[in-house]
Amino acid sequence: MMSEMDGKLRETLRRCLASREMVEIYADPEDLVEFNVGMVESVGHNSYCIQSIDPYGQFDGRQIGRIDEIVRLVTGSEYLAAIRLLHDGRDALVNHPMPSTEPYGEMDFENSLRFAQENRLLVSLIDR
Repeated sequence: MMSEMDGKLRETLRRCLASREMVEIYADPEDLVEFNVGMVESVGHNSYCIQSIDPYGQFDGRQIGRIDEIVRLVTGSEYLAAIRLLHDGRDALVNHPMPSTEPYGEMDFENSLRFAQENRLLVSLIDR
């Protein structure tokens, strides 16, 4: 028997399928730290399939699960936005040659950021 919660989860998964929005799916009630991230590929009456995306934005196989086993479903989080950026940019360096850094002189912090901004490149900053 379908619960009201299952219906809401199914509806959210279908919305995410249509909009290509990423989701976080928590399926273990004993471990609310562990979750899977992905793009919804299909939603049935009782089950779903997502294309799993790893923390680096790369395709990581498929996850198939039962809707009634979803403990928590997250959309629109900052983490998902970051993974989406990585996922959408995953082929940028492979499919497009890196522009020359010569016009920027020494690639210090300021010039590196200017180079990245002008060439629309993703930048990761690590504070040590």
